[in-house]
Amino acid sequence: MTPRRLVVATALLIPALTFVSCKDDGNSNLIEPQANNPQSPAPRLAVPPIKIKASAAAVAKAEKFEGATLMAEAGVAPHDPTLPRMHVECLSGDEFGPYNGRAWNFRADHEHGCELNTFDGDADPNNNAAIVATTIDRLGGRKVANTNQLFFYYAGGAPAGGSPRFSLFVDTNVDLNFDGHSDETVFIAADRCNDGDAFVGRVQPRAPNGQSDNTCLIDDDVHGTFANWADYLAFAAHANARYAATANGQPFIIVDQPAHYLVYRVQMKAGT
Repeated sequence: MTPRRLVVATALLIPALTFVSCKDDGNSNLIEPQANNPQSPAPRLAVPPIKIKASAAAVAKAEKFEGATLMAEAGVAPHDPTLPRMHVECLSGDEFGPYNGRAWNFRADHEHGCELNTFDGDADPNNNAAIVATTIDRLGGRKVANTNQLFFYYAGGAPAGGSPRFSLFVDTNVDLNFDGHSDETVFIAADRCNDGDAFVGRVQPRAPNGQSDNTCLIDDDVHGTFANWADYLAFAAHANARYAATANGQPFIIVDQPAHYLVYRVQMKAGT
């Protein structure tokens, strides 16, 4: 396998979350019926964070890709995988740790998504992982409160252990000693984001169009679980927090239980 352009940083612990069933709770977003019946997070798996170090050519390609006019979404399939978002990198398990699990990019004109397969026939479910990361980190160093787009779409299964999910790294020491390092990790999982269908749906805690999922549970490895993104931001420790900006901080989306998913239409952006 051809090595990717990344630096592996110090390992962090990432929780595997227990799958919960979803029903329609009358959420105002008619496209995505929502529900919430959460269970406690399961024991954590040790998976290192990553840092994409893209070449100048790759960054230029990503800038052009993301600058293209987005296709109008009105009237199209709610989870259409051909609609572009951010340019992404797809990392197999052996590219960021000693893990089984394969990742493939979509074709060249649709490099906004990945196919992740962590079925390996191994009896140990804790050695399977694959990751989606954006080619350009548009969160690192920015204020968490200024997050304006945070979502991804998924299709596949079987749902288990909080996969797929966001892993976001946050520096809460901004006022005293802002060093860009991660002080806490935030996890937002498909089966705790209440999409109504754990096989096909989206994780969308923050969207600029009024369709943020306000029932999306936010799991913080330092301060516990918050009811939604607004609740997370209202907590005092997060008032001036910024996304980590060092090699141990780039956010990603992970599947780390035996499953086979498409992850696409990824948006992770914040203002300064």
